[in-house]
Amino acid sequence: GNEELRNLGRTLRVSWAPIDSSTGYTKVASPAGETGVLDSLGTDTGQTGSVVRFLADLFQFHGVEWAFVPLSNESLAYSSSLVTNCIHEVAINRTDICFFDS
Repeated sequence: GNEELRNLGRTLRVSWAPIDSSTGYTKVASPAGETGVLDSLGTDTGQTGSVVRFLADLFQFHGVEWAFVPLSNESLAYSSSLVTNCIHEVAINRTDICFFDS
């Protein structure tokens, strides 16, 4: 539960595929000149959208510190499938959660 997440002893690493969602509102690049959703460390994720804001609000509500981690070049080169690249990033322990929305 959320107590487990708070007691990780470290910041939760959160990634997402580097494309806008096909819906155009769940995960999108921040408009030029605007700040995206900020992670717990105050880093601009460069993204906004309903799911990105929901995750940020959920983590904040439950007191979970999180940091945005872009997909690594190794994972991006792993496959032509961004969903597979997301899973690869978790498998090689560079992130804890990877969100993908096609």
